[in-house]
Amino acid sequence: LPLAILLVGFDDARILATGLSLLTGLLVSFRYRKQIKRAKLLEILFVMAIGTACGLLLDRLLEAPFLITVYGIVTIGLAIAGFLPQKIFSGNLSRPVLVSILFLAGIMQGLFVAGGAFLMVYAMHEFPDKTEFRATCSAVWGILNWFMLLNYALSGSINPVNLKLIALCSPVVLGVMFLAELLQARINQTAFSKVTNSLLLVTGLVLLVSR
Repeated sequence: LPLAILLVGFDDARILATGLSLLTGLLVSFRYRKQIKRAKLLEILFVMAIGTACGLLLDRLLEAPFLITVYGIVTIGLAIAGFLPQKIFSGNLSRPVLVSILFLAGIMQGLFVAGGAFLMVYAMHEFPDKTEFRATCSAVWGILNWFMLLNYALSGSINPVNLKLIALCSPVVLGVMFLAELLQARINQTAFSKVTNSLLLVTGLVLLVSR
């Protein structure tokens, strides 16, 4: 999303990210539908839906430049957290803390279509099995993003330009998904994480400087 904001602007970037996240969420959750933990899925959707509604309300009250600045700061924070040892985040968290993290994920989703990082913190503690982790989180995006797109449609934000962007980017995203499936066993996860967090840090700084 940070790079998309720089390329196509804040509003179109959010709609693009929502559409692509919906597509990938539906495909992955359908493929691994038997591994979805339905009880956890309902819990996540309930809490995140409340947070997302709050995020969408804040989005109507706050100006885009301010939101981009906040998102730049959050992006930098997530990048720095990604460089920290994993064991820092692997301790036992209480139920109220986990629910609060889900609520924050919802707010971030409503504001920036970027609740994934906070959802991952929750999922790391609740899903010891990686396939269940992936299947359930994908189902979240496959459901929640329908309501995000409906909100954008009702607000008049969806237009031929961002629909064309989604259509153009969808084959690329599907190709990347296919390659990721083939290469996931060969990729050095530590190196990949460092590259990803470095890119997040740079784009977060660029978002702040561009303001």
